[in-house]
Amino acid sequence: MLKMALSGPSYVLYLEDHCPPDSTSVNGICKCNTELCPVPSCDKFLTIVRNGTDNPGNCCPVYTCDNCTLDADNNENCTCGEGAFLNDKGDCECIDLHKTLVNNICQCDKSKCELPKLCDNNTVRVEDGKEGCCVKIACRPCPPDTYPTEYQGDEIENKCICFACPETQCNETHVPHILRRGRNIPPQCCDLYKCIPKDTLQDAECVANDHIYTNGQWWITDDKQNCTCSNGVSVCDEPLATDILVKNCFHNDTSYPHLATWTEDECTNCTCYDGVPKCIAHFCNVTVTRVMKYEECLQHVTMVFPSVLHTSVMLVESVVEKHPLLDVYMRKHNLSENDTLELLTRKTNTKDESAGTVTSLGGTPGQNKGNAALPYIIPILTFVAGAIVGYILTIFCKRKCTFKYSPVTKPVDNNNLPQENIKYISEKSPLKT
Repeated sequence: MLKMALSGPSYVLYLEDHCPPDSTSVNGICKCNTELCPVPSCDKFLTIVRNGTDNPGNCCPVYTCDNCTLDADNNENCTCGEGAFLNDKGDCECIDLHKTLVNNICQCDKSKCELPKLCDNNTVRVEDGKEGCCVKIACRPCPPDTYPTEYQGDEIENKCICFACPETQCNETHVPHILRRGRNIPPQCCDLYKCIPKDTLQDAECVANDHIYTNGQWWITDDKQNCTCSNGVSVCDEPLATDILVKNCFHNDTSYPHLATWTEDECTNCTCYDGVPKCIAHFCNVTVTRVMKYEECLQHVTMVFPSVLHTSVMLVESVVEKHPLLDVYMRKHNLSENDTLELLTRKTNTKDESAGTVTSLGGTPGQNKGNAALPYIIPILTFVAGAIVGYILTIFCKRKCTFKYSPVTKPVDNNNLPQENIKYISEKSPLKT
């Protein structure tokens, strides 16, 4: 029996004990002697598997020689296959202790793997990584809402089975508020809920898959279920068919079928075209804080412009329909709105002066024959003045884009759109008119 004591990188011998083959005794202590290390079996394709140490028994490095087959009689220098090295006995040996050399190839040997653990009745066997080529087995307890199966054999995978979910338990003044729907899969077997007062249930939010949804909000789950938040409870239907998901438009938590129309706001109408919502704004941006009725606006402008002729105001309604002519008139003469207002005032004063001139000229026959045309010019100027007033009133009163119409596009909210097998757009497109 070998009796020795380990003291640092050497062995202390007792009596007639001997040192390992890679070391010699010096004053009763075994010390490494590299001259005793075996010569590598090959002179090329040499790879060091493990370096030598100062501890007797592991003094020599371990080599492997690649791309060479083992000689049957072992009389010649040879190399070992991949993953193997030549041991002290001159035999090839796999570096992985869980493998065995078969036809110069290291293959996993389950007989060298650790025996599988036996789990108790409260745990199940699960894989816990690998050690070499062997699968490590660990015993894990089941989640609180499950229990282990009765099978504990190696051939049948152990699983945790969900307990039957108990009924919600809240007192008479409280109701259950679902925080997470159960999926009948450990550890999410049953609904997770809390009891809240009944008076706080109105417009309660829903929590599903770590997302918060407001009351009435609609969404699609990963497994294509159509869910709606109803006063704190997530109500889900069967998964939607793929063709429905492709053709329907999803906007503001609402699903619209093909060719369906809806109103986004008082100015914008939308239509669904094969899953693509297309919207158009029918009104320009409103710059006033209070929009008056057309009749109220007429009275307001009459008070603002007291110098405008009463006959001009009376002509407004007939002139409004002729606004393209006014538009052409202003562009032709390069008139701005202020210029038009100034022209209106000037023409009004001119009419008053012209009326007085006609009276004085009428008493002097034969003078300035050209003045005979003034009675015809005055109605024309009155008509033009009324038309200009109508144009100004249109600017102040009308909300619709009567002139220079251009649709307003708005981005669509795609936060709640399903991400798989769903056809949707990133922004709205105006309808082609």
